[in-house]
Amino acid sequence: MYMMEQTSEGVVMKLKVKPGSRRFRLEPAPNGEIVLEVKSPPEKGKANAEVLKRLKAILGHDAEIMQGHRSRNKVVLIRGAEIRDIKDKL
Repeated sequence: MYMMEQTSEGVVMKLKVKPGSRRFRLEPAPNGEIVLEVKSPPEKGKANAEVLKRLKAILGHDAEIMQGHRSRNKVVLIRGAEIRDIKDKL
């Protein structure tokens, strides 16, 4: 089960980001977090930009980092989304 919450603005979800990975990968972790491996390095917001770009491409909605701009653990808002749609696409 993913760590997600429905809000009036969309879906809030917790991510664990692994920047500087060899390839892009998205997978659930046993604790319910979603692990997102991105190629971009964790410098000057490059990894954050890739996270937002990839989430939009996969989920079809704009995303915004709410917490964790400088951390691997992030809380992201998927604007206008619903949990059932997100789960179907993951």
